[in-house]
Amino acid sequence: MKTIAVICLALCTFQLQRQVAPGQTISFKKLKCGLYVNSTGDIGFKSSALVDDQGNRKTVYQTHVWLMEDNEEHPEQPVPLKQVVDTATFQILNTFYAKDQNYLYAIFYTSSGAVFNVTKQVDTDAFKALGKSCYGATSEHIYYRTDVMKMVDTPTFRVIKGTENAALDKNNYYLNGEILSAEDALAMGFKKN
Repeated sequence: MKTIAVICLALCTFQLQRQVAPGQTISFKKLKCGLYVNSTGDIGFKSSALVDDQGNRKTVYQTHVWLMEDNEEHPEQPVPLKQVVDTATFQILNTFYAKDQNYLYAIFYTSSGAVFNVTKQVDTDAFKALGKSCYGATSEHIYYRTDVMKMVDTPTFRVIKGTENAALDKNNYYLNGEILSAEDALAMGFKKN
């Protein structure tokens, strides 16, 4: 299910960015919280999109987010970021996470720009990003993106140095939030450090 959601997010990113007519530009101004706003009131997250197979990129502003839980107010449809975000409390935690008083934002990067996976299922006051990784924690849970990881020993959990998506605890190695066998972890060069 996670893979399907990420694929959908990647495919839909292009249409969720602020679109303008050819030759027309809309300027975005940076807010104190790290987001951007334009003259029409759209709030955006600045990222870049691939424009050709030579690796050239252009700046894009992600102006919509996906709320990934069943909820009458915000179903699994993209909604304008300005209807969700609280810019007074919004803060970027690392490359993969941001939060405000209401939501945790897991940031996915695609060739079309950044995509936010937003959840209300996390205590945002207690949530902390773990270094520069895709993992986060509260005192009770470890998260990979916005998913609670199962069977994790929270007190001994840590990200493997030099990685964004590999971690370990006293019992297991993890890659992209999934348990990895010790043999596979060692074959991949992960060491308990």
